[in-house]
Amino acid sequence: MCALHQAALMSSDQMLLTLLDNGALPAIRDNKGMVALHYAAWQGHSASVQLLLQRNSPVNEQAVEGETPLHLACQHGHFDVVSLLLNQHADPTICNKSLRSSLDLACENGRTRVVELLLRSNLCQKLLEDSPTDTLDNSRTTCLHLAARNGHREIIQTLLHAGMNVNRCTLKGTALHEAATAGRTEAVKLLLDWGIDVNKPNSYDQTALDIVTKSASSGGTPGKDLKRLLKEASCAVYARALRDYSNVYDPGSLAFKEGDIITVLEQRTDGIWRGYVVQEGRMAKTGMFPANHVSIVDSKVLRPAGQCGGGQMFSQVPDLLPRGPPYSSSPASGHSALTQPLTATHSHSHSHNHSHSHTGGSDRGSLGSSGTDDSSSYSSGHYSSQLQQQQHQQQQHPGSFAYPPPPSSLLPAAVGGGFMPP
Repeated sequence: MCALHQAALMSSDQMLLTLLDNGALPAIRDNKGMVALHYAAWQGHSASVQLLLQRNSPVNEQAVEGETPLHLACQHGHFDVVSLLLNQHADPTICNKSLRSSLDLACENGRTRVVELLLRSNLCQKLLEDSPTDTLDNSRTTCLHLAARNGHREIIQTLLHAGMNVNRCTLKGTALHEAATAGRTEAVKLLLDWGIDVNKPNSYDQTALDIVTKSASSGGTPGKDLKRLLKEASCAVYARALRDYSNVYDPGSLAFKEGDIITVLEQRTDGIWRGYVVQEGRMAKTGMFPANHVSIVDSKVLRPAGQCGGGQMFSQVPDLLPRGPPYSSSPASGHSALTQPLTATHSHSHSHNHSHSHTGGSDRGSLGSSGTDDSSSYSSGHYSSQLQQQQHQQQQHPGSFAYPPPPSSLLPAAVGGGFMPP
């Protein structure tokens, strides 16, 4: 280490100026391959950095281990120094021998302000994109994986808001694998809220839940909350919204549009479910919603976004929940569509239809009613004929047909005590 390096390390601006005025070369390297700018950036002294830059110090010089001055400034969170270096065209995409870029080091060490500054550079945008090199060997990682491994929630959100793929994968798996392996429960929660694929395996065919379970069986002590979160998410089912829903009076509710795909995390017996809307690259808020606004879909036929014309495709599976429009409470039923127990679907339909079978009036808007204006044009005999035809078609193609029960006023007289749908 020469005198110029020592002056930069000690942040002695006067000594630096004296040495430079007397012929000291700012590009001279020590035995570690570092120039004076490396030491000034490491110490975070803006005045020393600016002085060296004015004397044409090389800004992208790499040391023996591959670090540039920008690497050191980002690693230690020196915001002003990073800004000075970027203004002098420091390259944030250069990697050291550990294959870490300046952005990687900032994310790994929790330097949120520096990460936000780096992401303003167009050069950093390509670091957010999926790359074929991600799966070359086990030494490969990404800034998102590093942030997740160290539990830096703000940086995870910053990267995802900047457009990084939440399901980006290395040989070790997704960022969820990294967070779960390190026991970062809060990071796991955040990634799950962003809709990360909890069942995506790593190169060893292990999911994040498999890793946590194995850790527990081998004597590790993963948190109970972590195991519960992963197990709950791995058992989630998917549903498609049948109509728009929002409740401005309940901050804990989930708002969605017709056609949205919802990940259902909890199916309560009172007909109120919990889940979040599947939104690629956007924050997914978890909330409660009425079950009769959605229809369960088969998660086995999900295809990744980008392979199906810009969206996920789902096939319909049998769904036995009442799917009629919301109905108001009545003295006969004593229930509403939002609070009807799922286990009492058939019995409630039976008692409700029976209560109207002697009135001869219409029960449009009640549970199971199709609610169409032309329903009165059907005679009971015509409906029975159609019902037999539909039952035959359903036997030929099970799971492809779902018909609501007829209005009670149109039931054949022979049915008597009410109608139970097939």
